Amino acid sequence: MRPLALAIVAAAVVSAAPGRSQEAVSKLEGEAPGAVQRVDRATALKLGAARGPGVATAAAALPGGTQAKEVAHATLVLPPRLSIGAGRRFGPDAGFEVQLGAMLDIPLGPVGSARANTAAAHLASVSADVKRARLDGALAAGVAWSRALEARGILKLRATSEVHAKTIHDLAKIRVKSGAGQPVEGALAAAEVGLAGAQTLDAEGLLVDALAQLRLAIAVPTGDPIEVAGETCNADEPLVEEKAALAAARDQNPTLVLARARAASSRTEVKLVSATLTPTLGVGVTFLRGSLGEQVWLGTVSFPLPFADPAAFERARALGLADVAEAEVKRVEAQLEKDVHVAVHDQKHTREVRDKLGSDAIVPAREALRLARIQFESGTEVVTLVLLSRQRLIAIEEQHVHACGEVVRADLRLLRLMGRLP
Repeated sequence: MRPLALAIVAAAVVSAAPGRSQEAVSKLEGEAPGAVQRVDRATALKLGAARGPGVATAAAALPGGTQAKEVAHATLVLPPRLSIGAGRRFGPDAGFEVQLGAMLDIPLGPVGSARANTAAAHLASVSADVKRARLDGALAAGVAWSRALEARGILKLRATSEVHAKTIHDLAKIRVKSGAGQPVEGALAAAEVGLAGAQTLDAEGLLVDALAQLRLAIAVPTGDPIEVAGETCNADEPLVEEKAALAAARDQNPTLVLARARAASSRTEVKLVSATLTPTLGVGVTFLRGSLGEQVWLGTVSFPLPFADPAAFERARALGLADVAEAEVKRVEAQLEKDVHVAVHDQKHTREVRDKLGSDAIVPAREALRLARIQFESGTEVVTLVLLSRQRLIAIEEQHVHACGEVVRADLRLLRLMGRLP
């Protein structure tokens, strides 16, 4: 009769587990009819790319770059100068004299084309930085989405585990009360309930942090309720071979594209400095009204003397910066090759870990718990074996949830390296 009573109690309590876990998740995600924003993988990537924290910062330079390109071919590079002189002549021809002069300095270097090239290179660099920021924003949002799903899955597991711990505690109390079990079994089961409750509270904190990070990544106000949707398990991207991944990364990786654009922009800065600081040819006209009323018109041309290079200092500084920018391209290329190698390995390795846990660990762990509970309910085994089997299963299931999330994050990181996130 006792085994039957134990089985009835277990079935009744366990049947309430899914509802309890869903209630805990819904409470944390702030569900309210018509007020919750559902965020799946595609939505997270789209919103992260459009309004991630770094996107606005990178895009802030676009208007200035566009304006610089528009005014690069201005007609006058240097402003014309007007001089006015007036005074009184003393002596036999005493009287009032006025002198007016106008002068225009014409650079001898190709300032207009140098400015245009520099503006175009700068705008290309800014555009590359915006693309980099969008990809980084999409990656951050995708990772935050996966971590929120992972935290939600762990919370569900722990909330269900808490209910199961209470079931085992109820069974242990029945055994102790009937004399079939020792008081230590009830105490151990009670401690397990306390531990399970603390773990559920910890998982709630993990979900709050994960949702806060997701809100930040997709620019959702802190107080707005959101709900993560989708799956991390069995949502794999196609595997990519390292050779193909590296070829795509060398062509489209946003960090490398940006480094190349900045190097090209630095080279145009060198040419701009040389053109801007080259000597100028002065052309002007002067009008003089003498004290006796006579008028004199003079044309003026001034030539620079080749005794100095005014651009030498600034050109040397610009060359140094350009050399650094080109060296950065080499560094990024080397780093990228290593990152792609690791990312391709991670894409395969995370799947192996997940599948190993799913096929070789979870199934026997669940069977071990089932057998331990049967023995415990039948009175042939103490509660210790049940608690040990239960704790082991919980740890394996949580590792599996984490492994599923790692697969998603490995895919996202590889796609970002290849420049293929939206």
